[in-house]
Amino acid sequence: MKKADSRLYFQDGDIVAMIGDSITYNGQWWTNLHEQLMVRHPEIKCDFRNFGIPGGSAGEAVTRYEWDIAPAKPTVAIVMFGMNDVWRDAYISSPTADMITGRNECLRRFLLNTDTLVRRLLNDGIRVILLTPTPYDQYNESHTAENLYGVDDALAICGGMVRGIAISRQLKVIDLHTILRRRCADGMMIIGDDRVHPNDTGYMEMAKIVKDELLPGVDRSVPSDIHSVNQSLLEIEQKSRIIAMFRCRAELSEGGHDNESVKSYIVNNFDTEQNPWVCEQMQVCMEHLYQQDELNRCIRNLRQQIAGFE
Repeated sequence: MKKADSRLYFQDGDIVAMIGDSITYNGQWWTNLHEQLMVRHPEIKCDFRNFGIPGGSAGEAVTRYEWDIAPAKPTVAIVMFGMNDVWRDAYISSPTADMITGRNECLRRFLLNTDTLVRRLLNDGIRVILLTPTPYDQYNESHTAENLYGVDDALAICGGMVRGIAISRQLKVIDLHTILRRRCADGMMIIGDDRVHPNDTGYMEMAKIVKDELLPGVDRSVPSDIHSVNQSLLEIEQKSRIIAMFRCRAELSEGGHDNESVKSYIVNNFDTEQNPWVCEQMQVCMEHLYQQDELNRCIRNLRQQIAGFE
């Protein structure tokens, strides 16, 4: 294996598992990292894989680790959780005693689950890079979404926990939260109207911070064919990640993550699901279940194209 620059965290032949929630599932920030690695260091061939799941949490990643992440045999894992680990809905202006207790319990579980996930990754010989969570924008009042003030303070605590795990295990950590929180507080609009997900500017800021830490140097122009193939791969992988999302839910509800368990979960929960987006994704998942062989074939072909770029 080749390693061209001692400052880089990537080696030729690496399989890089991007593990996280919807902010990782989106892919916008880390595909930029991958493309810059390709054009700046073509001698280093890496396979970046999307293990982000909408609504995902550190505990959910522990649940799916053996059947979702480990089979890919990654050599590097870049991990970011927190946004769904805190109980956002409990940060109302007049929380009940149970809500306050629940908020603290969520933080305790985040620490436990993150440490468990990291331990499993390290036990499998995987090089781990930890990212603190992106901020919840409780600072700008121009957003139409209700401001659940205090959520970002909880995320700051999560960030401290992540840094603590990194220090105790001597791991690389990138502190997105501290940097991006400061920018939100200064009035920079980097988070979308829901106060949760970064907007295009926010994803660009994330990419820059991560690249400065993992891929030092000046950005280069990315050829259109490289960008096009990478975007196609991201879109196809996102379809498979929707299936993975419901495999996790099925495992917790039905006791299994196979196709029949997923179908059973969707049939049993579709009529009672109150989130319109989740209902829509249930229908999408059912369609994708019958297209898995084709999806996997497309993913293999696109990865081969990426590996062939010089």
